[in-house]
Amino acid sequence: MMKKDQHMKYALECEYLDSLNSVKLRYVSLPSINIQDVDISTKFCGMDFKYPFFVNAMTGGSKKADEINKRLENICTTLHIFLFTGSFSPALKEDTFYYPKNMGVNIGADKKLDDMQIAIEKTNAKILQIHLNPIQEFMMENGTTNFSDWSNNIKAAIDNISIPLIIKETGFGMSSYTIEKLLKLGVKTIDISSKGGTDFSYIEDRRRNTKREYLYEFGYTLKESLLTSIPYMDRLEVIASGGINNPMQIVKCLAMGAKAVGVTGFILKQLEEKSDHEIIRMLRSWISEIQAIICMTDSKKLEELKGKWEDKKC
Repeated sequence: MMKKDQHMKYALECEYLDSLNSVKLRYVSLPSINIQDVDISTKFCGMDFKYPFFVNAMTGGSKKADEINKRLENICTTLHIFLFTGSFSPALKEDTFYYPKNMGVNIGADKKLDDMQIAIEKTNAKILQIHLNPIQEFMMENGTTNFSDWSNNIKAAIDNISIPLIIKETGFGMSSYTIEKLLKLGVKTIDISSKGGTDFSYIEDRRRNTKREYLYEFGYTLKESLLTSIPYMDRLEVIASGGINNPMQIVKCLAMGAKAVGVTGFILKQLEEKSDHEIIRMLRSWISEIQAIICMTDSKKLEELKGKWEDKKC
């Protein structure tokens, strides 16, 4: 079985962790807003988006991944939801895989500027997502273990690529130390993709038939990463992802200051169980529910929602 197919297979086994369950939105019993008037549009990377959530980088580089990317393209185009394709790295070696165009494209921080530019040109990407995955690379057989050029590669992208960039974790969250390093490089938008969703330490263990559960301790939950990132939100845009599987979690992230929310593993599981039509219907329901939840905080737009949350641990 190809590596990318193994990633998808074992990703379906990952269990969700809702680290936001102690975060409570401010509930208003007497809202003064029509739900239909709630504006859930957002802006990041200098672009306007109709909805505050998107389908995050998932897969690419196999026949099964091609089928999934075609389905995701159909679903997202139908609903006008932004889509980031999975890592373009496999297509650098074999130019036959299918990656949707005119959306976002993803590539690893180990790749040089030339490879990043190829990914952009081949997909006509609107945003380039550069992912950080040191834990996965270390645990992967024949993975990249020389991280010394990653910062230089990111800096080269910032200085030479004209489209917006997002620096994205891959399910282990971000510490303040990481965020400060990215700020010094000139990064303007980060995706704090955190523990609670797809777990690549578990996936690589399953792929190699090893048991290194002690390494699963690395990283931060979505709640921890959001709390860490709040002091930096006046200097960069924060995207939240990691274990998102319902509209309430999306709105909580937005209330905590995220510009938008990425959904990945949950959508992959839906693709296994439902038709495109059923998923489209579900996501339309999500859009309506996001409007309703925001209305219940007596907010008419995302700017008014920000800060309307409390941390209740009991």
